[in-house]
Amino acid sequence: MAVERADLGLLLDAALTADPTDVMPPVSDPIDGWTEGRRQAFRRFHRQRLLGPEPVEKAYVVRVDGHVVGAGRVRPIGTEADIGLWLAPRWRRLGIGSVVAAQLVQLARQEGIREVTARSAWF
Repeated sequence: MAVERADLGLLLDAALTADPTDVMPPVSDPIDGWTEGRRQAFRRFHRQRLLGPEPVEKAYVVRVDGHVVGAGRVRPIGTEADIGLWLAPRWRRLGIGSVVAAQLVQLARQEGIREVTARSAWF
């Protein structure tokens, strides 16, 4: 399911179980962890990239048994695309990432993308 504004809180809840640098660009903050500034930056980052007037990429909520456990994205770059995903730590190493990556490639191909690159970072 595509990320919608209402999903940002649920995505943040899942992200709070991970290191902030796993799920968003670095934020200048002298304190490690999920400070209020990082929480705001997470919401702002996703609103700008996904929900703004000209989204940079399409993102999808990853749900398992009704729980939001992460997100995947497809960023078109001409006839190519960059895909990425993150999962909350509890949901890693269970094969979910492989399934989501395959679905992201399929979604990119449906958009006419011929070459897909996967990155380990979301941003």
